[in-house]
Amino acid sequence: MRTTPKPKNRPRDVAWKDPQTADELSQAVACIVKRLRSGQTVSLPGVGDLLPGKKTRLVSAGAQEAGGKPARKAGRRES
Repeated sequence: MRTTPKPKNRPRDVAWKDPQTADELSQAVACIVKRLRSGQTVSLPGVGDLLPGKKTRLVSAGAQEAGGKPARKAGRRES
């Protein structure tokens, strides 16, 4: 059976080999979680805003400009 060769420079592998990058990512995530827990909205450039609440919601950047609804959470389908 043939297998497809894996790319040599996958971004996922490169990021975790650099401890400084891993620390920066960890600090960024901790900051986001801290702000959400304190009830503040977190802006993610190019993605949208994370809105705090019982269930955190993501409002996409395109929906904000058009005054649309928040992006639906992936996963379960509503029946």
